[in-house]
Amino acid sequence: MACKGKRNSSPLEKFVWSPPRGYVTEEILLSAAIRACREYHPKVPTVCSAVFYPYTELKSTLRMKKEALHIRVSDILRGAPEEVLQALILVLIARALRRKPSPEALRIYNEYIHQPQVEACHAKARKKRRRKLLTDPKGKYHDLNESFKRINRRYFAGNLEKPILSWSPTASRRQLGYHDAHLNVIVISRWLDRKTVPPFFVDFIMYHELLHIVVPAEFRNGKRIVHTREFKALEKRYELYDDAMAWLHRIR
Repeated sequence: MACKGKRNSSPLEKFVWSPPRGYVTEEILLSAAIRACREYHPKVPTVCSAVFYPYTELKSTLRMKKEALHIRVSDILRGAPEEVLQALILVLIARALRRKPSPEALRIYNEYIHQPQVEACHAKARKKRRRKLLTDPKGKYHDLNESFKRINRRYFAGNLEKPILSWSPTASRRQLGYHDAHLNVIVISRWLDRKTVPPFFVDFIMYHELLHIVVPAEFRNGKRIVHTREFKALEKRYELYDDAMAWLHRIR
């Protein structure tokens, strides 16, 4: 599908849209991608594919490789208006080019995904897709149940209700943990379940994720902020915070 325009006016005249085998590219997504690319045509590649993809999370990705640009948008957004998809792709392109995303594009996208019906759809997809990934909290070297007990007793006076605890299905050093509010789940990277990792560092990651339950997120300029000033101040109250930071820098 080619973009029309004045002859020799921009590389978009040569745009070729080729969906990967096995996926159906929606016309509305293509249209949104074309409109978004027009704002960045001096920088973006001349060949592009844009598809809806069944990510576990509500996330979307964009890769630039030589003359090809590949966009994958979460299938949870399949029913989104074109202006929302365009705003999302503008944000993805800006980040790929290491530019600051447009505040207006961020506002349009964030306002849409935080609508009750979209959040409900997101929660349903996460429950279905993530439930299969949960594992036993008792690892080979560390027990997440015991870690929760220690942190809950030390920092929350034992008042926190225990969420579902799980080690991640894969060992990642990039994402050491995350809290899923929809499923009430805390997942800790399996990479930490090793003999060389001290219990205090596993406890620190547990403490960090539990803070996400205690400290509400804030919205600034259309962007959701989870690591707020209050969050960071409480995080520094961890007894071995400096040692935990040293360990964090050591493994990254």
